[in-house]
Amino acid sequence: MLPPEPARKRHHNQLILATLLLILVATSSLRIVIIKNKTTMEYDEAISYLAATCNQLKFNHADFSPLPKAASTWKQYLSVEEPFCFDQIRLGLTTTDVHPPLYFWLLHLWVMAFGVHLWTGLVLNILIAVFTTTALFMLARHILQNSYEALLVTASYALNPSIILISKEARQYDLLILFLILTVWQIHILIDNKPIQWRHGILLTLVLAAGNLTHYLFFLTVPLACFIYAIWQMKNRRHLWLVLLAILGSYGLAWLFNPEFWVNINRQSERFVSPTWSEFSTRLGRTLAAFATFLYVVLPLIMLLLAGSYIAWRHRERLRSYLHSLNFQGWRILFFMVWFGGIIVGMYLTFRTPIHTMGSSKYLSMVWPFLAFLPVFLLRLTQYRRSVLLYLVIIPLIWLIIFPAQMFLTRLPSPTPQLANAKLILMDSPARGVFFPLLWHVPDETLVIAAYQEQLLAEPENWLPHLRKNVIYVNVNEAPNTIEQGENILSVLTTAGYEPEQTTGKITTLTTIYTMYTLQASSTIGFVSPSDKDTGQWQERE
Repeated sequence: MLPPEPARKRHHNQLILATLLLILVATSSLRIVIIKNKTTMEYDEAISYLAATCNQLKFNHADFSPLPKAASTWKQYLSVEEPFCFDQIRLGLTTTDVHPPLYFWLLHLWVMAFGVHLWTGLVLNILIAVFTTTALFMLARHILQNSYEALLVTASYALNPSIILISKEARQYDLLILFLILTVWQIHILIDNKPIQWRHGILLTLVLAAGNLTHYLFFLTVPLACFIYAIWQMKNRRHLWLVLLAILGSYGLAWLFNPEFWVNINRQSERFVSPTWSEFSTRLGRTLAAFATFLYVVLPLIMLLLAGSYIAWRHRERLRSYLHSLNFQGWRILFFMVWFGGIIVGMYLTFRTPIHTMGSSKYLSMVWPFLAFLPVFLLRLTQYRRSVLLYLVIIPLIWLIIFPAQMFLTRLPSPTPQLANAKLILMDSPARGVFFPLLWHVPDETLVIAAYQEQLLAEPENWLPHLRKNVIYVNVNEAPNTIEQGENILSVLTTAGYEPEQTTGKITTLTTIYTMYTLQASSTIGFVSPSDKDTGQWQERE
């Protein structure tokens, strides 16, 4: 005997809620694993903390003469001296970056409460990800009209290592995805309601404005996508006008809170690079690698269904009648996957964005929420009849992701121990993205000389006299530095009596640009001043 209808509905809702909570706990736990195993600051998040502490402009105007300063002097730039300095954050980003300020305002409040630690931004990302995952479930349930399918979409997205790894640095991508999902959810609510409800238009305006203030790509792509989608799905011309008003209102709000908004957009256009077709294959490979970071998790399911599709192709006549019986509810959501994926990949393959802006999952973050719908549409080809089939996919998905992801995340090298023991650090780049991650491992009292290679080579008399025993030279192979200039600095050090010996330690995430040398000095070493170069006279020191 079946239970009464209200009891069955209650059990159904409890099962859905329990599964959603399981997904939230699993995805949050994996992010906690990241925090546990994080050993250094990432390149971009160093820039985030510099902005969030309102010190972007101050650091730009700092004294970078090649003279020794205590590491604590530089570390002060990662502390908040003036709370609620939102204008300073906005102006700093306008001067030095391409991104709008909303995420950095939020991070500023978070840093005020907890300070700058390796876990600070990641904990904030976990909270944002919880809201994002819940919002995606609500969007999927609205689109698919099926709670079990919505759970599969949510699991495919939230438990994917490529999504989890987006949260490993204090950057705005989790917040970008949240506002993107809220925008698409709100545009569907607005369009699907026959009577015009102005509150939906107001909510759409607010989430669009928030997205415009989070990332420049949102500003460039999402409002236009909403307008095109509204035309395609229009059921009432008044809906279209309401969407248009919401878009214009969102731009107005974005300008109100960030009047220099167009400066950020113009700076992004200045980053366009001249086509070099020899690197096209490299760009294509990086694009495929970025998609692979998401797809490999559901690859067995996709391969199985592709094999089934091949069999179906061999029986095309039966396939034709079979397709008429399929459920295509919600397929329109794939418009956003094609739209954002096409624009981001198109800009990259046509050299509109730098070569490094692909290969990592975060650069396709606007595509992933909609690509997560793909397993549902593929699974529908089986014409499943029971929700249990979805759980047969969701539960293994959780376990298949947790173990490989944990193994991957724990495979992190430790920083070189010599940094903590050195008396002086000579670094040939004060670029914020490489400078502060290195400083994180340097004791406050350690002296640091930081200047670009060109300045070090032009003014050796200013920094060589300060070198003593137990010195680490950090060579950074990143513009404006060059390999040749780095070799010239090594020659200067060798001439001064040092024997540079490359260390084996690495700094996580920066192994491609850092090369560290321990400077082994003789008992008596010296420095040839410019006036003594011809005579060969040495100034002896301990």
